[in-house]
Amino acid sequence: MMLAVIILCVFGAVGLQAYLLVRSLAEGYSSYEQRYLRSATAALSQLSINVPAERLLLLKLVSASVCGVVAFALAAAAPPLFPLIFFGLAAIAGSFLPEFCLRWMLGRRRKMFNTQLIEAMNTLSNGLRSGFSFRQALELTAKQVADPCGLEFRIALHEMDLGVSLPHALRNMSDRLEDSDLELMVMASNLCLQVGGDLPTVFAQIIETIRERNRITGKVDALTSQGRMQATIVGLIPIALAFIVRAINPEMMKPMFTTVLGWSLLVIVIALDVAGYYMIRRIVSIRY
Repeated sequence: MMLAVIILCVFGAVGLQAYLLVRSLAEGYSSYEQRYLRSATAALSQLSINVPAERLLLLKLVSASVCGVVAFALAAAAPPLFPLIFFGLAAIAGSFLPEFCLRWMLGRRRKMFNTQLIEAMNTLSNGLRSGFSFRQALELTAKQVADPCGLEFRIALHEMDLGVSLPHALRNMSDRLEDSDLELMVMASNLCLQVGGDLPTVFAQIIETIRERNRITGKVDALTSQGRMQATIVGLIPIALAFIVRAINPEMMKPMFTTVLGWSLLVIVIALDVAGYYMIRRIVSIRY
């Protein structure tokens, strides 16, 4: 009986995905889907991934279905209605999984780019001091600096080869990456190119500012590392305690998985555990 219900849920999820896909192709995307596709397209553009954003929308549906079915199968021994509740909660959480992975990849790439930006600006300054034009200094930077920073400069050079002006190509790179340090470099470059100025000296001042900011960021991360570790420990303690108690005395934990009260307490514990982890991470996340 339970196997039949699981199979029915799987076919229902696949049927829902097919219906949503056909409806989207026939009637157009909803406002939520359009907003999601715009943000996904911008994120994929920053990651230089040549994948249509529509595939991420389909992946969102697939992830929700898979997580829901897995949760339903794990909660098969629970009292009635609880498997369906876990199915719904897991499906909602699974629908955000592709977005979480995309944001994690985007944050990691931005951090790597910001670290390489100092090297790129040093290369630009050295090229300008050697007598290169700004375009030649950009080409030198694109060749010598590793990806992703070098890749972004190569994209800007490719745009200039297609007819885009130098200021607009730099502005497009800044808009694509949404990095405050890069925006500062682009503004200084465009201003010096338009009205004149000692660009290597300006770059040296910007590099010093970025290094000081990175030093402060490292100091803040070191001071808040204990709080982040506490959030992880608080989140893992209930899970570890449940496994330990189950290993020592299985009969004591049996009512948690066979009664309505036990499953209700499990839902409450999971909700409070996630809320506690999130609140501690928000407390130690300092914006400056």
